[in-house]
Amino acid sequence: MIDSATVPVGATWHRDIDLVAVERVLANSLPLPVLTDAEADYAVVLGTSRGLSAEELGERLRVAARTVVRWRADLGLSDDGA
Repeated sequence: MIDSATVPVGATWHRDIDLVAVERVLANSLPLPVLTDAEADYAVVLGTSRGLSAEELGERLRVAARTVVRWRADLGLSDDGA
Protein backbone atom coordinates (compact mmCIF):
# COMPACT_ATOMS: atom_id res chain seq x y z
CA MET A 1 0.00 0.00 0.00
CA ILE A 2 1.36 3.38 -0.94
CA ASP A 3 1.16 6.43 1.26
CA SER A 4 -0.34 9.42 -0.53
CA ALA A 5 2.43 11.57 0.93
CA THR A 6 5.03 9.65 -1.12
CA VAL A 7 3.30 10.15 -4.48
CA PRO A 8 5.24 12.63 -6.64
CA VAL A 9 3.30 15.77 -7.55
CA GLY A 10 1.76 15.42 -11.00
CA ALA A 11 2.29 11.65 -11.17
CA THR A 12 -0.30 9.60 -13.04
CA TRP A 13 1.15 6.20 -12.02
CA HIS A 14 3.00 5.26 -8.83
CA ARG A 15 4.11 1.80 -7.75
CA ASP A 16 1.83 0.05 -10.26
CA ILE A 17 -1.21 2.09 -9.23
CA ASP A 18 -3.05 4.09 -11.87
CA LEU A 19 -3.66 7.27 -9.91
CA VAL A 20 -5.90 8.72 -12.62
CA ALA A 21 -8.20 5.69 -12.45
CA VAL A 22 -8.36 5.93 -8.66
CA GLU A 23 -9.23 9.65 -8.83
CA ARG A 24 -11.91 8.97 -11.45
CA VAL A 25 -13.53 6.43 -9.13
CA LEU A 26 -13.36 8.80 -6.17
CA ALA A 27 -14.86 11.62 -8.26
CA ASN A 28 -17.54 9.25 -9.60
CA SER A 29 -16.50 10.19 -13.12
CA LEU A 30 -18.41 7.89 -15.47
CA PRO A 31 -17.67 5.46 -16.91
CA LEU A 32 -15.93 4.19 -13.79
CA PRO A 33 -12.76 2.20 -14.44
CA VAL A 34 -12.32 -1.25 -12.93
CA LEU A 35 -9.50 -1.08 -10.39
CA THR A 36 -6.91 -3.67 -9.46
CA ASP A 37 -6.84 -4.88 -5.86
CA ALA A 38 -4.00 -2.47 -5.02
CA GLU A 39 -5.84 0.43 -6.66
CA ALA A 40 -9.05 -0.44 -4.78
CA ASP A 41 -7.13 -0.48 -1.49
CA TYR A 42 -5.67 2.92 -2.31
CA ALA A 43 -9.12 4.23 -3.27
CA VAL A 44 -10.48 3.05 0.09
CA VAL A 45 -7.67 4.82 1.95
CA LEU A 46 -8.10 8.08 0.01
CA GLY A 47 -11.89 7.91 -0.04
CA THR A 48 -12.04 7.30 3.69
CA SER A 49 -9.70 10.22 4.38
CA ARG A 50 -11.95 12.40 2.17
CA GLY A 51 -15.04 11.43 4.13
CA LEU A 52 -16.72 9.12 1.62
CA SER A 53 -19.07 6.65 3.27
CA ALA A 54 -18.80 2.90 2.90
CA GLU A 55 -21.96 3.04 0.78
CA GLU A 56 -20.49 5.66 -1.58
CA LEU A 57 -17.20 3.80 -1.94
CA GLY A 58 -18.99 0.50 -2.40
CA GLU A 59 -21.08 1.87 -5.25
CA ARG A 60 -18.03 3.28 -6.99
CA LEU A 61 -15.92 0.16 -6.45
CA ARG A 62 -18.83 -2.15 -7.37
CA VAL A 63 -18.80 -3.96 -4.02
CA ALA A 64 -21.12 -4.06 -1.01
CA ALA A 65 -20.70 -1.43 1.70
CA ARG A 66 -19.89 -4.22 4.18
CA THR A 67 -16.95 -5.19 1.95
CA VAL A 68 -15.61 -1.62 2.20
CA VAL A 69 -16.02 -1.78 5.99
CA ARG A 70 -14.05 -5.06 6.03
CA TRP A 71 -11.34 -3.61 3.76
CA ARG A 72 -11.07 -0.58 6.05
CA ALA A 73 -10.59 -2.87 9.04
CA ASP A 74 -7.97 -4.91 7.12
CA LEU A 75 -6.12 -1.68 6.25
CA GLY A 76 -6.22 -0.46 9.87
CA LEU A 77 -8.71 2.32 9.16
CA SER A 78 -11.77 3.17 11.16
CA ASP A 79 -15.04 3.86 9.39
CA ASP A 80 -14.62 7.58 10.06
CA GLY A 81 -11.19 7.77 8.41
CA ALA A 82 -9.02 7.81 11.53
